[in-house]
Amino acid sequence: MNTPASTYVDHGTGHVIVVHAWQDQYAHYDSYLDHSSRPVTYITNPTGRESIPDRAAEVVVLPRTTDPAELRRATYQLSERHGEPSAIIALKENHLPTVSRLREELGAAGPYAADLAPFLDKDLMTRLVESIGLPVPAYAPVSTNADIIEFGRRHGWPVVTKPLRGSASEGVSRVPGEDAAAELTWDRPIMVQRFQAGDIYHVDGYWTGSELGPWRMSRYVSSLFSFRHRQSPAGAVEVDDPGTLAAMDDYLQELIPGMCESAWVFHLEVFGDGNSTRPSEFVFLEVGRRVGGAEIPFLWREVHQVDLMAIECAIQTGNPVPRLDVADPGVMAGWLLCPVPARRPCRVTSSNSMMHIPAVYGERVLEPGAVIPDAEAFYEHVGGRFRFRAGSTKEVTDSIDSVIKEFHINCEPLPKERS
Repeated sequence: MNTPASTYVDHGTGHVIVVHAWQDQYAHYDSYLDHSSRPVTYITNPTGRESIPDRAAEVVVLPRTTDPAELRRATYQLSERHGEPSAIIALKENHLPTVSRLREELGAAGPYAADLAPFLDKDLMTRLVESIGLPVPAYAPVSTNADIIEFGRRHGWPVVTKPLRGSASEGVSRVPGEDAAAELTWDRPIMVQRFQAGDIYHVDGYWTGSELGPWRMSRYVSSLFSFRHRQSPAGAVEVDDPGTLAAMDDYLQELIPGMCESAWVFHLEVFGDGNSTRPSEFVFLEVGRRVGGAEIPFLWREVHQVDLMAIECAIQTGNPVPRLDVADPGVMAGWLLCPVPARRPCRVTSSNSMMHIPAVYGERVLEPGAVIPDAEAFYEHVGGRFRFRAGSTKEVTDSIDSVIKEFHINCEPLPKERS
């Protein structure tokens, strides 16, 4: 059994700054960083404050950790008080643009802006995958509504527009036709893609720098786009079909080292038809150089006994990455998020547990009276979070379907105040 969460991945003595925004224990920093041998300081927001280790040398609380100016100011203030950082840890994607530049300015370990550019700019990302020789949907950067209309006429409707930079499906739109394209507005650079039908999969794992480490492939039950924009449940179940997994292994052997030769944790999304048996049958959607969100960190740590957050922390502190194996490849995991039925922040008025459902082994359901905050971690503060494990894809899928049917939560909105 792998237990990376129980041993430090970094024993250094230099100052480490951690940028943190989760209320729950998505990452076990006190298991990754020896807080007794050096100052470990934290920059967080009000909701993230309660999950910071007690041994933190200092904690700076910002209204929003995604404010570049405030994050920069706090980093330099901590550097003045505790010494220039040997590493700056950021495990959420929306912190990476600012943190990668700060690392370079301060000479800290971890990927710099140029290293992350192909993973944060979707145009660069798609061009790189295309150069590797793997299929991508037709796409183009656009600057006007007329550009979108021309693209739709050439490739067919609907089309999908998305910001060149961003995560958590923020700013993504499905555009059904010319009238909608003419009315579309945006406030940042975007690209347009041909709509791709079929199943969507996410694949999570890591590359050691010389070989592919463990990975797991999951099929979305419903997309995070639908969760964010249509208020429908979203989840995923791991795939146990041998033919599909063999094809994905071949795909990863081409894609992952082609994207980055040094060690990295990946969260990949691809299209497939449910019966893909050749790498060429997968169509690239996007990939992050980070641990996947939602319940993925928990599933890996609790079901597969590999802590992807520990691996990412090792990479960001400049430490070697071990080649680990999942505890039992035959155990399938899954996750489900149910939306908040009211505008956040809101107070829960009623809810019900799903722990009686087969395959459900963990849940995060707030009891009546609890408040769901309007916090930065969008997929953390939801109506219900559920984790599953069983011996087959079908068992997990059936349990996810049961939770979708049986789970209920009601909330009343509270005055708008970002926490």
